[in-house]
Amino acid sequence: MTAGVLRTVPLAGELTASLISRVAAGYGLAAGSVLRLWTCRNSPVRHDGGGVRADAEVVLNEAGRGALAELCGVEAAVLARALPAFTVDDPKISTGREAALAQARWRAAGTVAGEAAFGCRLCTARRTGQALRAVRAGVEPEQAFAVAHAVVARWWEQALYWEQEKVWPWRLHQLAGGRVGSRLEWWRIVGQDAAIFPEVAAVAQALLEPAMAELAWRASGGMRPRARGDDDVFCHRLGERVGRTWLGPELAADHRSPLNDFTGVIVRARREAGPPGWGDPWRLKREQQPATPPH
Repeated sequence: MTAGVLRTVPLAGELTASLISRVAAGYGLAAGSVLRLWTCRNSPVRHDGGGVRADAEVVLNEAGRGALAELCGVEAAVLARALPAFTVDDPKISTGREAALAQARWRAAGTVAGEAAFGCRLCTARRTGQALRAVRAGVEPEQAFAVAHAVVARWWEQALYWEQEKVWPWRLHQLAGGRVGSRLEWWRIVGQDAAIFPEVAAVAQALLEPAMAELAWRASGGMRPRARGDDDVFCHRLGERVGRTWLGPELAADHRSPLNDFTGVIVRARREAGPPGWGDPWRLKREQQPATPPH
C-alpha cells in the first residue's frame, strides 16, 4: 500500500473507525471506499432504520494496523497511544492463512474501546493542520483529490485494454479475497476506489507541484503551440510517478480526458488572460465526474 499524501493525526480517545472516516473525508471519498483497503468478513451493527450505529468500531490485525499507520502518515506507536481499540487483537483476523493480509473486523465499541468517540472533522483539521499542504498551493484538498480521482478513474476504465497493466488486476484480486471468479465486472465497480487509491494520492500530489505545471507548459510548446505526441514529457513523468513508465503515450493519446482538460487550462492561462474562473484547472466538469461505486 502506498503512503497517504495527507497526514491525518489521531485524537486521544478516538474510535479507529472515526480516524478512517476522517482519512476518507480528507481525500473526498466515502468511508466505505477507504475501508475496502482492509479485508473485512462481517458488517457493522445497524439501527432498525438501516443506519450504522454510532458505537460501531473496527479492530485491525497487525498487517491492518501497519496499513493504517502508513495511510495516516503517523507512526503506529502514536496511533496505539491515541486510539483505544488500535491494539485490540481479534483471533479471527490475527491467525490463519490470511493473517498476513490487512484485515479488519467490526465490533461493538463498548467491548473493545471503552469510552471513545467519533472526531469532528472540522475541529480535527483545525487542531492538526492536516489540510495545510494543499491549502498552501491555493487549493482545497477536496478539489485536488476530486480532480485526481477523476483522472485515475478514467485510467481504470481504459486499463482493461492495457496489456502492460499488472498492478490493478493483482490488487483487485486481493480486495476480493482471491475470489473474483465470474464476478469480475461487479468487483471492478465496488472495488474501484480502494484499488485506485494509491494512484489517486500520487496523482494529487503531482498535480499540485509547480514543477509538473512547468512540464505541461513545455510539453504544449509554450508560446509556440504544438500537438501533444508520444514524447509528451508531462505524461511520461506522471506515468513514472505512479510506477508505470510505459503509461506516458497512453495518456498523451487521450484527448478527452480530465487530465487533458487540467493541463489545457494551465497552458491556456499562461498564454492569454481571460475572465475570472476560466483559468481554474481544479474546476471539474460535470461530465468528467466519475460515477460513485455502491457502498
